[in-house]
Amino acid sequence: MTNYSEVDGQAKLSYVYTPIDDRGKGFAANLIYSMTSDLLKRGLVPLLYTDYNYIPSNKAYINVEYEDTGILINFSCSKKKNFGK
Repeated sequence: MTNYSEVDGQAKLSYVYTPIDDRGKGFAANLIYSMTSDLLKRGLVPLLYTDYNYIPSNKAYINVEYEDTGILINFSCSKKKNFGK
């Protein structure tokens, strides 16, 4: 399964998931290929954000000709006891 959100002509694919018993059978790569083809036909630019160190998903994306264009750095903030005071 997967999902995407559309903003300003771009489609961000996310939540790519294959059940554990079905992994390694090419399902994710086929799904990403099919969804990407549909998005391109609609004139959208498909984007994938992935865990850079998780080789199985990255391999699936490379197999359908996505290119590694760099690393995105995410910052997060957690609420602390005195935050904002």
